[in-house]
Parts: sequence; structure tokens; C-alpha cells
Amino acid sequence: MLSLIVLGFSSIDLFSRNQVLTVDRRAQVQNEVAYVLEHMTKELSNAIGNTAIPNSSPFWAGPDSVQIGYISDADHDGQRKDPANRRGYRYGGSNPYAIWFCTNPIGAMCYASGGAGAEFLSRRITAFTPIYDSSTNYIEVSLTDCWDPASTSCGTSDNPSVTMSTRIKMPSVSTH
Repeated sequence: MLSLIVLGFSSIDLFSRNQVLTVDRRAQVQNEVAYVLEHMTKELSNAIGNTAIPNSSPFWAGPDSVQIGYISDADHDGQRKDPANRRGYRYGGSNPYAIWFCTNPIGAMCYASGGAGAEFLSRRITAFTPIYDSSTNYIEVSLTDCWDPASTSCGTSDNPSVTMSTRIKMPSVSTH
């Protein structure tokens, strides 16, 4: 009889630990995606330029990864200072599942090598989709994060996954 009671308590303990671990992982994944999206919202709302004038657009893309590059009005003086105020986000390339923020990209590249001005934001992003809509002057960003992105079982209780999106208004970007 005593062994049944011990077995019952052991089962409850194992179940509780598993549930706590699952909830903790899910919370960490959600917090990481929320952090990256908040970072992008704060930074991209400072983009400045004119998408209708050649060589004046605040945006560019990189060749081997998903990137958002832009000119920032970092000092809030209303002047477009290129290349001094270049900023960018880079996902993928030689660093799968990683997303970086670069405060001084070289040329039009946001290098994720940890060089000068590169800030690591996450290592668990499995999808990064930025879409710029010049008609509304918004950039829509969707991120998917997985606890263990190298695993094929993203989205399970042991390996939770979350997808979040946001729309970022850029008041200093002219579209005409």
C-alpha cells in the first residue's frame, strides 16, 4: 500500500515538473519574439528618406540572407545622413536562426559576424518575413521562434514555437 502512495506522488511530481518546463519554454520563446519585435518597432519608426526618389529610399536588401536596411534619423534632426546613420537587421546567411541589429552596416550589408556595431538579438528565429508597403508606409514584420530550431519537431509541447507579427509606421519616410 505504501508503494502505491509513493508511486502516486512520484507520478504527480513528474507530471508537474514536465508542465512547468513546458510553460517555461513557451514563455521564453514568446518573450524573445516580443523583444525582437519591440526592438524593430522602436528602431524602424526612425527610418527617414523618400522611396520615390532614386538612391533616396531608406531600404535595401542583402544578397544571402533576409535583411532590412534603412537610414535612421537617430539624432531626430529631420536630416537624412547617409552613410553615417545606416542601420539594419539581418537574419540567416552564415548564421542560421540568428537575427542581428547593425548600427553601422558596411555598404548595404548588415554583417552578422559580431563586428563593430552588430548586436545579437536572437538565435532561435526560424522565419523572418518583412514586407514593406509603400502605399500605406508601413512595414509588416512576422517572426517565428522555436525553442530548438534545429529540431524537426517545432511546435510540440517539448519544443514550443510561436509566431508573432507587427505593423510598424514610419512617419519620416515619404512615399511620393
